[in-house]
Amino acid sequence: MEGLETLIDLHQNELDRMRRQMVELETQRDKFQMALDALAEELTQEKRLADRELSVRNYLENYVAENSRRATMIRGAKERVQGQIDRLQQQIFDKFGELKKYEIAKEQADLRAAKERAHREQTELDEIAIDQFKRKESN
Repeated sequence: MEGLETLIDLHQNELDRMRRQMVELETQRDKFQMALDALAEELTQEKRLADRELSVRNYLENYVAENSRRATMIRGAKERVQGQIDRLQQQIFDKFGELKKYEIAKEQADLRAAKERAHREQTELDEIAIDQFKRKESN
């Protein structure tokens, strides 16, 4: 039974580590999304400025190309992180399933041990009752 408790602890610790890693990856993904949102906002502001000022219009095409290049790089990084998140999510799901198997096995072992204990106690009580009955009958 102690072996099951050790396995449960090991799996729980591994699951906790995986969940912490998931939080880190999700934070990274969210930062990439914020960067994409910021680029989109910058592009909108530059287009508004170009509409108002003729001198900025000449540079807008280059800015749009650079903004697009940066957005493509960030999207690629975000997709890679999302892939890691998806793989880790599956690993967490699998590890959780393993943990539950061990927890159920431990519960069943505990239940069997409790039943055996109750049966032993009942047998002892029965023996005491029989001994008392025999003493009473012999007197």
